[in-house]
Amino acid sequence: SIALTAGLNGSVNVNGAGISSTGGTVTLTAGTNDGNVAVSAGAPVSGSGAVSLITGAAGSITVGAAVSSTGSTLTLTGGSGAGESVTINTGVTATGNTGVAVTTPALNLNGTAALTATSNNVAIQSNGAANAITVSMGNGSAINAAAAGADVTFNNTTAGAITINNAGLGTINANDTVVLNGNTGAVSVNAAQVNGTVTGSGAGFSVITAAGSLTANTVTATGAVTLTASGGALTASNVSTNTGNTALTAGNGSLLATNISN
Repeated sequence: SIALTAGLNGSVNVNGAGISSTGGTVTLTAGTNDGNVAVSAGAPVSGSGAVSLITGAAGSITVGAAVSSTGSTLTLTGGSGAGESVTINTGVTATGNTGVAVTTPALNLNGTAALTATSNNVAIQSNGAANAITVSMGNGSAINAAAAGADVTFNNTTAGAITINNAGLGTINANDTVVLNGNTGAVSVNAAQVNGTVTGSGAGFSVITAAGSLTANTVTATGAVTLTASGGALTASNVSTNTGNTALTAGNGSLLATNISN
């Protein structure tokens, strides 16, 4: 196993040939008060066991080269303060063999960056104010949990507002469900494509895709619900809102709606 731990306000920077552990875990931990974790371009980090990148409350994570656990989970835990984030640079894939867990108020997938769970789920959770999370996805970026029964979840542990609003950029791929747990927070998603069954709740609940079909089942909101498959068919079941309007749109295909209420 390999463990790199910075001092109280120190950062961890991986350069050169990177880090590789064929026999155990890799843990990179910045200072508990401050400090970032940065993986430089050309300096990949890999381990056969769990791979973890962790900062204190006032720290961010930047992934500029491949980070992977070949036999276990990948965990990226950034700071909870305003302005802190987890960023994966364009052309870089961060992979967990048995799942990926990201904790941050803001996740940035620049350009063609990818976050991939080879098996099991990708879990994205906010630790910021009111558990709100913002996900910025570049053109060609992807969040992948394509193994049988795998989910992509947002704020599944603790609910909060969810914003994935990049005017039709980025793809979310789940074999089973895409969970959007806004609860009393608003949910707003505008992506290139969402594969998997969308489910969740929010003060308002909006999912818009630019391409492909869209499937949603068990969506609840206290405000308006908008489900739009701009480039394909829409299948929506068990959609309800207490006080808002419901708008279902299939831009290029059939619309199948079952048990819609407000």
